[in-house]
Order: sequence, then C-alpha cells, then structure tokens
Amino acid sequence: MTSSLTELEREAVAVLASNDRATHIAPAPSHYSQQWLWDSAYCAIGLAHVNPPRAAKEIVSLLTGQWSNGMVPHMVEHGRPGAKGLDLGRWLWKADRSASAPRGVRTSGITQPPVLAEAVDRVSAALAAHEAHEFLRHCVPRLCRYHEWFYRERDPHYEGLVCTVHPWETGMDNAPPWMAILAERTQSLLAHIAASRPLRAAIGGLRPDTKTIDPGERTDLIDGLRSIDLLLELRRRRYTYGDLIHTDLPCVQDVAVNAILIRNNAILRRLAASIEHPLPTWLIERMATASHSLGVLWDATASMFLSRDARSGRLLGPPTVAGLLALYAGNLTPSHRDALLNQLDDGRAFRAPYPAPSVPLDSSDFHELRYWSGPTWMNINWHLIDGLERFGQPTRAEALKHRTLDMVARSGMHEYFSALDGRGLGFDSYSWTAALTLDLVCRS
Repeated sequence: MTSSLTELEREAVAVLASNDRATHIAPAPSHYSQQWLWDSAYCAIGLAHVNPPRAAKEIVSLLTGQWSNGMVPHMVEHGRPGAKGLDLGRWLWKADRSASAPRGVRTSGITQPPVLAEAVDRVSAALAAHEAHEFLRHCVPRLCRYHEWFYRERDPHYEGLVCTVHPWETGMDNAPPWMAILAERTQSLLAHIAASRPLRAAIGGLRPDTKTIDPGERTDLIDGLRSIDLLLELRRRRYTYGDLIHTDLPCVQDVAVNAILIRNNAILRRLAASIEHPLPTWLIERMATASHSLGVLWDATASMFLSRDARSGRLLGPPTVAGLLALYAGNLTPSHRDALLNQLDDGRAFRAPYPAPSVPLDSSDFHELRYWSGPTWMNINWHLIDGLERFGQPTRAEALKHRTLDMVARSGMHEYFSALDGRGLGFDSYSWTAALTLDLVCRS
C-alpha cells in the first residue's frame, strides 16, 4: 500500500511503525513510552487511512484503562515501562488508591481532552462493515460512560460546562492561564524547595525531558513542580472529589476541553443511533445544554473565548489558542465566529508565519520555544482546519492546511514548532504529528 504514498506520507507511516509498541503507539518512545489518551486518538485517525484494523486496536487498547466510574485516564501503562527516567505509573500516580481504578492496569488519575468519539467515528468509517459494527458495539457503550462521567462528576452547575482540576487534563500543560492559577495556590514544601536556586539546578538535572531537549523548550521547572504539587493533592484525595465545587481544588471550565467535548457529544449521539444504543435521557439533555454553553466563556474585551473559574465565574486570561477551538465545537453565533476569524487573520495575534501559535504573538506571555507558551502544534491546527471546513471557510482551512504541511515537510515530524520560523522543537519523530500529517494529506 505504501508504494502509492507521497514522500511525506511514507515518512509519517515510518514514524508510526517505529513508535509502535504492539499494544499502542508511543508518542515519543525515548520519553513518552506510555499510551496517552489524545495521542492515541490522533494516531488512530491517521492509521485509519493505511491500516484500519491497527487503528481500531489502538482505541480498544486505550479503553482497557477505563475506570469503573467511566473516566478514561490520560495515561495507561502497558507492561514494563520503556522510557528512561521516572516510572510515572508506579511512583507518581498511585491511581490504584482509588476504588474506581482498574485492577491489573496501571493508569494516571486524571483525564485529557475527550477526542475519542471523533477517533472512533473515523476508524469505524474505514473498517469493513462487519468489523465496523463490532468495533462500534465495543466502543460506544464505553464512550457513553465516559461522557456520563464528565457531566456527572465535572459539571457542578448542571450547565453543560465541565471542569478540569489539573492543567494536564487540558493537554496544554503549561498554558499561561493555568500557570497563573498554580502560582496563586498555597504552595507545599515541594514548591517552596523550587525557590532555592541550587536545589532547582539539582532537581532540574534529574528531568528526563531535558537530557536531550533544550530546557528552554520545556515547561519551566517551577511550573512543573507546582503541577506535581497539585497532582499529589489529587492523589491524597484518592482522585475522589465529592462535591467538587466546595473543595479547595482548582475548578476550571477549560474552553478547549469543553469545545472538544461538545463536538464529540454530537458525534457520539450519531454513533449511538447507528447501532441503536440508547443514551440516558439526562445525558441527552445535558449534551443539548452544552451545545449552547460556550457563550458564557466569551470575553467581549478580548474578543475571544476564555476559560472560567467555576466558583467565582471569573474569566481567566490571557487569551490562548484554546479559545480558537470553539471553531471546532461549532454552533457559534455569527459575531463570535467572525471575531475568531479576525483573530486568526490578525498578524499581532495568531497569524504567525507558521500559525497558529499557542499564545498570541503580541502577548507578554508569548515564548517562541517553550512548549504551550508560544509554539505551534499540529493537533491544534488539525482541530482548527476541521472547524473551518465545517464552518464554510474552505479557503482559510486550505491555507492553514498547506502552511501546516509545509512546516512539517521542512522541519520533520516534531512534537511542536516555532511559530516564527517553523523549526522543529521538542522530540522528533512524534507520533501525533505523523498521524495527523497522514490524515491531512489523505483528505486532500
């Protein structure tokens, strides 16, 4: 099959084959050897074009880590960890302290943006009819339980906006709004230690992600320690929060997570109908509420969607690319849609030489090289392209697709890229970049 592929497609297929660990596609085996939720979803979407059964296996494997309460964790470890450095499943998470965690499978204790329904839809469409039916019969009930979990345990106001309790749940680990939240929290001894320059240097020397990558491209050490400090608090609570709104944990209605969930709600309803799988009435009602809920996250001054503190109702700046993902959700008012398109066209904001930067170019929080504080990411562009196509913006969608593929062709299958000159950053041979490159090329 690969003989008919272009050079860029062949490179993408080779990356996915190299990173294949049989049970899952590792994002970057030298550091990220585990299976990660949205990484696997994107890998399945790309693999559906060249090996649909392997794409289906990727999703089925991920769902082996689903918790009894319905949560799909953001990380699943299969067998012995292969990455150098910390064994996150054994040392850090201790997810088995929760009564809801699966037995015999090591996972994290939090989730990630819910792109699974989209992946299941793309994969099922590529399978033979009888295989697609069996695949959907396996996945749809599990997806239903996952979406139920979101609205049962993370929608405290019953308004269709779900909460995240940790920045890693957003997938955009060090995005400026969340880093500001962590800086405001009362810090434990762990975070205070980071204030000591000698200790910072010593701890930084233990980081596996900066052994081969410039530290300037990764999350700042203090921000990283604050994230771990919050994770340890979640662990102490055994990942059980009761009435979340009345805890002292962060309770953030993240705009990207909600936009992705809203789009995936619509896909799940269609998939459930296709196999006559009934959805609970209360879930259908909450999904309907959610489809109109993003408007409360609109900031007229910034002309942008922002995340919100679910307790105070305070919108959380500064603006980031997360706000543009409302285009992926769909169902926007014409004025909101036009404002977001203007943001994409604004050379001071998101119209970078290699769009779309994770933070606006004119923001004081923009850092060209640092992780989710400035660089361009393939998966975000993929969502934006999809949203633009469905919003009747084919010219904009095609332009962003062309620029994105040009960036990858020039710099390789990197984890992320400079929005200013397109150079590759982070880890090379990164799986979701390869998979989504494959999808964009094959959909042309």
